Amino acid sequence: MKIGPPDRRGDSREPGAAAWVWTLTTLIAGCSPVSPERHGTNAPQAFLEKYGYLHPDNHIHNTAEVQSAIREFQWLSRLPVTGQLDGATLTRMAEPRCGVTDEGTHDLWAQRINLIFTGRAAPASPPTLRKKRSSSPQAMDRKVYEEVYVCFEECEEVYVCFEECEEVYVCFEVYEEVCEEANIPPALSEISRKFWNVFSLSHFLAALKRPAGRLALSAAVLEQGVPLAHLVTRCGPIRAIAVPSNTRSVDDDEVIAGDKWYKRFLTYQIVNWPRHLSPGPVRLAVRAAFQLWSNVSGLAFREVPGGPADIRLAFYKGDHNDGASNAFDGPGGTLAHAFLPQRGEAHFDMSERWTLNGHKGHNLFMVTAHEIGHTLGLEHSPVRHALMSPYYRKLGRNLVLSWDDITAVQQLYGKPLGGRPVSLPGQVFALGPQEWELAEVHPDTSQPLYCQGVFDAITMDQNRTVVVFRGSVYWTVPSRGNVSGPFPLKQRWAHLPLAVEAAAFSPLDSKWYFFKGKRTWRYSGSTLDPGFPRQSSELGLPRHPDCAFHYAPLGHMVLFKGSRYSVLNLQTLRAEPYYPRRLTDWSGVPQGCNGALARPDGRVYLFREQRFWRFDPAKVRVTRQGHWARELGWTGCGNTPLSNEIL
Repeated sequence: MKIGPPDRRGDSREPGAAAWVWTLTTLIAGCSPVSPERHGTNAPQAFLEKYGYLHPDNHIHNTAEVQSAIREFQWLSRLPVTGQLDGATLTRMAEPRCGVTDEGTHDLWAQRINLIFTGRAAPASPPTLRKKRSSSPQAMDRKVYEEVYVCFEECEEVYVCFEECEEVYVCFEVYEEVCEEANIPPALSEISRKFWNVFSLSHFLAALKRPAGRLALSAAVLEQGVPLAHLVTRCGPIRAIAVPSNTRSVDDDEVIAGDKWYKRFLTYQIVNWPRHLSPGPVRLAVRAAFQLWSNVSGLAFREVPGGPADIRLAFYKGDHNDGASNAFDGPGGTLAHAFLPQRGEAHFDMSERWTLNGHKGHNLFMVTAHEIGHTLGLEHSPVRHALMSPYYRKLGRNLVLSWDDITAVQQLYGKPLGGRPVSLPGQVFALGPQEWELAEVHPDTSQPLYCQGVFDAITMDQNRTVVVFRGSVYWTVPSRGNVSGPFPLKQRWAHLPLAVEAAAFSPLDSKWYFFKGKRTWRYSGSTLDPGFPRQSSELGLPRHPDCAFHYAPLGHMVLFKGSRYSVLNLQTLRAEPYYPRRLTDWSGVPQGCNGALARPDGRVYLFREQRFWRFDPAKVRVTRQGHWARELGWTGCGNTPLSNEIL
């Protein structure tokens, strides 16, 4: 592609569009070789306008405006702040995220950090403009000197305070004279004139415990982020403030309290339900998401089945009368959006694949908890691992709420009514949803639950019985007969984790293979083989595979992961050499399948959500595709409707 100013002769685009293309190509030309055609010429502009980095009027932006917008986006996204549309920046723009605008986040964060480092409390009364208390520079200097020495002497205690999340302390803002007196290495003093990011606070405090100079931090730890004139500040409890993005800017002597609810007991209502999930488990997940916030704040929540409610949660498709900029865009992209108080609404994209367990799809509990934060008055956070980060975050083992999430909600609503905050790790919430799959069983329905949605894995045994796995249960579909189940997974395969990511039966050795995360399980019948589970890396296999199946032409197991596939030799239990290879070897097969199996005729069926692809080994390409629940009778899902949306 030719990079240069657009030739306007015969160009039917608007002048603003032409100017944008010139700006875009210029910014790309200065960094890594990324083609705007690959990502869509106007896609970055539309993104920056949609999320508040550029003003959408007239769509005319000069290079300086675009660079400033890109820098702002890179800062919030924890990317190197270059002002150029490099590959990492374009990739981050395409990631699933919240639909709430990021406008004003940087300014709000700067005010918030100023309050954190000065230890001043934000107003807890209704939003009013107030003067902050002031002190003379001399008095502040004297206080800083005293407390800095305390911090140096009690580094262990400072670190413990941070870990407990009850009273978080930060040390040092101070000035170069103090740095010299405290024997801070010159390199660190130089770094302090650059950017320092509060995301690194835990690393910073951990470094205080190291004997090597106490403060010998590397530039790598001090990630670029919030511009501060000096390193860190005086000792003092962390406090925070949330400021609505639609307020006017304030100077250093003023502060604005954010939008909030002026009552402590709030009601919520689930208006409708997502596809592929039963109401019972969804209700439990939503309740847990609200409990996440009530555990650390002075709020209490109660579900009301009908009538008025303070907060309403609903699932919609596309344009749903929230304005064109808030229309949902289908799978991926914008997952959900919400409104600040007093309009307590959170909307979720019905087209997404919502899940309560596993690594496939988007975790409804995590997204709901994030959107609830917005309905309580919280803005997006630039803190790494914060729940209120704008980008989708998987449910892991770490704390679901970061210190930033907790201090933000406590600034608005205070500490829990019962006293000490309770911040739970993700594994506590990860266990619940996996069991919720059994919370609601429909024996009277004509079809099994998996027919109305998606499953985790699918395979076929030596008796030609199809086995479908979902969450903590499985179903069996014999070659001639009705569907049986669901059965508890652990009843048949003890020690097997819930929500497996891939499963396959091998007719070669009559064994069952299961894959999840970093590990591989192998069973002879219902007995776990000695030495298993094993680390998948020991076998040369990828973590978190999409699907697995036994492939007769090779006589081996095939695993798909993203754009590549691996081949496992079942005799040596080692991946074959020269793998992984690109998925393009399987002509017409899509990425991201959630199940696969080989039928007796040798043809391989691959599944992704509601669709299937049939791969013919003889022709080495996909020869058929369609809706598996309606078209493949052997799945046990005859006469399945195309959708079960509840609107």
